[in-house]
Amino acid sequence: MPPDTEIVPISRTVGRDRIVDEFVFRFTHTLPMDWLLPGVPPTGRPVAVVKVVIVQFDGIAHGVRADPLGPGEGASQLGLLEPDALPVAGLETILKTLDRGLPSNALMKRTIADARL
Repeated sequence: MPPDTEIVPISRTVGRDRIVDEFVFRFTHTLPMDWLLPGVPPTGRPVAVVKVVIVQFDGIAHGVRADPLGPGEGASQLGLLEPDALPVAGLETILKTLDRGLPSNALMKRTIADARL
């Protein structure tokens, strides 16, 4: 894990046989992370992604599922995708998740404007 890795909790749901955690996972991509970014060499760029982890219990924890890094989030932050050419919101989505007072991203406005062309 990069030395500046930070986990910012958003929500936790505890059920009879499972826990669901939603959080922002932040780091600077300074080393290979094949478990998250297979084959992508370190870019030195900061990344913030929303993650959801589900832990299923049956006496002991026996199943852990986590969502992968989505192209709408980290890939554009790492410079792997050109966000203006694709329908991705990227970092705007992360910031909106952390601060509900922020205006919604401009993705919908851009999509509506494109439909009128």
